Amino acid sequence: MNIGYQKGRLVQATQSNTASQSAERSKYVMGQKVEDVTTPLKKSQQRDLLPVLQQMERHPPQTTKERDERGRELAGIHDSLGFQTDPVALD
Repeated sequence: MNIGYQKGRLVQATQSNTASQSAERSKYVMGQKVEDVTTPLKKSQQRDLLPVLQQMERHPPQTTKERDERGRELAGIHDSLGFQTDPVALD
């Protein structure tokens, strides 16, 4: 997560996720290794949160319904900040 302020104002808010793994396959013939293949997999994802956060700042919730919606939005952002161990899940 990168957050940047300039003169007290939020000017940057990005979230980056990277996950990697590799699969190794070895082939043996008569007890001798004849093939060894490693297949790496790495995925990255970046999300710009600045527009969402600025919109929230400019338009505070006025009703209970709006506060509930805001809470769900923030919970969704919070849930997406966890570590991801599966590169395929970053698609």
